[in-house]
Amino acid sequence: MFRLKGWQWRGMKVNRPSVVGIYTNDLVYQRLAPGILAKPRELNPKDEEGNRKARSQQFFTEDIGVPALQQHLFAIMGFMRASSTWDQLYRMMQRAFPKLNTTSPLPFPEPDETA
Repeated sequence: MFRLKGWQWRGMKVNRPSVVGIYTNDLVYQRLAPGILAKPRELNPKDEEGNRKARSQQFFTEDIGVPALQQHLFAIMGFMRASSTWDQLYRMMQRAFPKLNTTSPLPFPEPDETA
């Protein structure tokens, strides 16, 4: 993500930009198979401030949630490696893993990367 956004990586001890959580929710959790995230969110409700006490993946089961999450993360990492820009990654994600209940993008040709 840092490479594609052009951000400087300063290590794990330095706080990441707050938008990283938004991007993670968008690319990972909002694009998982329907219903996989429902039970973890039920078991881990938001508090008065809108925060959850634990991470959603901590409530995934070994037979359903964990394998689906692993496969999805491997696919995202492959797309990240293949992408040279954040916009290119996002277009590929929209095509391969559209968000649930959203309109799919029209199949226009990809912009020329050399231009």
